[in-house]
Amino acid sequence: MKLARAIRSGDEWLLVCPPTVITGPPIGTIVQYEDTYGGYDVYFPGIPGYALLDYYLFREYFEPL
Repeated sequence: MKLARAIRSGDEWLLVCPPTVITGPPIGTIVQYEDTYGGYDVYFPGIPGYALLDYYLFREYFEPL
């Protein structure tokens, strides 16, 4: 797992396992992520599940640490 910081907020995110919709984390929130085929699995603190993001969407909302 790697860490990233949220640099943009306000949109809704669709999470997988269990399927859920959350509001994006506040700017500055640290998330965990891992590389997957063609994108990233992003894990938000305190929330079960993860979001599947492609490379471009990830770079728009997060900066790797």
